Amino acid sequence: MGSDSSNTTNRVAILKRLKDHLLAQRGKFQRYLDVLDKEEESIHSGNLDALKVQVELEKGIVEEIYAFQRVIVPLQDLYRVAYPTREPEIPSLESSLEHLRAEVLAHNEHNRTLLHEAITNLRQEIKSLKIPKQAKSPYGDVDAPSVVDIRT
Repeated sequence: MGSDSSNTTNRVAILKRLKDHLLAQRGKFQRYLDVLDKEEESIHSGNLDALKVQVELEKGIVEEIYAFQRVIVPLQDLYRVAYPTREPEIPSLESSLEHLRAEVLAHNEHNRTLLHEAITNLRQEIKSLKIPKQAKSPYGDVDAPSVVDIRT
């Protein structure tokens, strides 16, 4: 009888941990989308300092997402064993995560395209710049002195 209680407790603990991790993962993806929105604004405005900060922030969020994923995968395996008929809340969380993941990937690709276009435009602008010729010095054609006057 104690074994059934222990199994139920373990199942509930697995379910709770998985749910908590999925919710945290969803929060990370939402935060990632917010950063991507700000990156897009920075690309449009040409604010390179802000863009640099946002890219660093993005790297940190991606690392956090991967760390959560390494924990979630084993929890999902345990969940499938503990709940063969599946708890209704988990599939909806997983579905919303997949939707957010797809949205993040699309937004990231959009920003990459915008950045590539901005870089291409900047390169063309640099190539089109006409560097003015420097005015010649009136002393440029004078030969070098051959005698130096050292009288005081």
